[in-house]
Amino acid sequence: FTQNVMCHVFHVQIPRTAQQQYDSAVHIQPHELREGDLVFFQTTGRAISHVGVYLTNNKFAHASVSNGVIISDLDETYWKSRFRGAGRFPVF
Repeated sequence: FTQNVMCHVFHVQIPRTAQQQYDSAVHIQPHELREGDLVFFQTTGRAISHVGVYLTNNKFAHASVSNGVIISDLDETYWKSRFRGAGRFPVF
């Protein structure tokens, strides 16, 4: 999902997996988040396993296995406890 959004909306090529995206992004602080930044989560195991695209007002879009593309809030208990960082890819 994030790879398609970044390519088609922001015209930026990014790696395929959540972990690769995390490793390649310029890491930023949560208070620096702006539209189009990525938010990373550890939902399983030890690696970054989930990623979403930050929108505004603490909301992010992401792909859910059971519900398709959805919008969630970073302050929801589930996401807050699994949040591992935020990153940005240069947009030209």
